[in-house]
Amino acid sequence: MRRGGINDPSGKLREVLYNVVDHPIPPLQEFRDKIVAAYGEANARAMTQSEVGALSDLIKQNGGDLSRSKASTITTPVLLITGEHDMFVPPALASELAARLRTAEALVAEGAEHNVYGDCPEWLTQTILDWVDKH
Repeated sequence: MRRGGINDPSGKLREVLYNVVDHPIPPLQEFRDKIVAAYGEANARAMTQSEVGALSDLIKQNGGDLSRSKASTITTPVLLITGEHDMFVPPALASELAARLRTAEALVAEGAEHNVYGDCPEWLTQTILDWVDKH
């Protein structure tokens, strides 16, 4: 993945995600267990495999551009939250995207992974409420 887009020329990242339910690589075992517990095995498989299909279509149709080329046109307040240990959207990526937006703020949930709402729900709820109140 690249900042504001998808870059997976070899297809390895998509292959790992496609097979995460049935054959997770060691770093994604916990992620696999969480999504299976939350959605059930069949739904988790359908979700990750559908995401791979959508990512592949974005790469094919738009060269993988998700938001980078449009980021500077967003004028509404934006709050980007990522976990300190998020392997999908690391803090540096969230900060870089926030810098491209006119009115964005990027926050890092300390100790959290990608599942910020599961790792620190009270912090997330309060942070969002405070931000909305401010804006």
